[in-house]
Amino acid sequence: MENDTYKQNNMECGFNMAWIGKCKEPAVENGRCAKHSKEICVNCGAPATHDCPETGQFCCGASLCDDCEHTTAVDGTNGGIGFFRVSALPEGMKEHCKIADQKCFSWLVVSCCKDYPEMQAMLDKFNAGELSYQDADKQMNDFIIEKNKLEEELNLNE
Repeated sequence: MENDTYKQNNMECGFNMAWIGKCKEPAVENGRCAKHSKEICVNCGAPATHDCPETGQFCCGASLCDDCEHTTAVDGTNGGIGFFRVSALPEGMKEHCKIADQKCFSWLVVSCCKDYPEMQAMLDKFNAGELSYQDADKQMNDFIIEKNKLEEELNLNE
């Protein structure tokens, strides 16, 4: 039986609980513990892998799959989590969305664009519809990784 196999192999659940870490309860079904085996993504209905870690007055904590995340508000924040919303979500968007459907980048990314014209060019292409969110995000992440490598090399050579 499948449940016995999980127990015999001492597999841990592995569901990532926001601000706590991986669940360490024994996995009993589909690699998850009894509590997390039935969790589904609040956005798309797929099996959930983690709790939403976004914070405000509270931790969001909604169950999400790896393809979904908290929607970024028009001001680049999570919009406020708690008793009231402090920033508007992009038109037609819900509290959570597919990563590919994000309409706004976080305030941190926008702030970095002020210091790095290369990133601003990527953001401009995204805003013009020339890059998808995922492509722009990947290009910006790759740029920062390369920038960090160069700075590390310079520091090592000093």
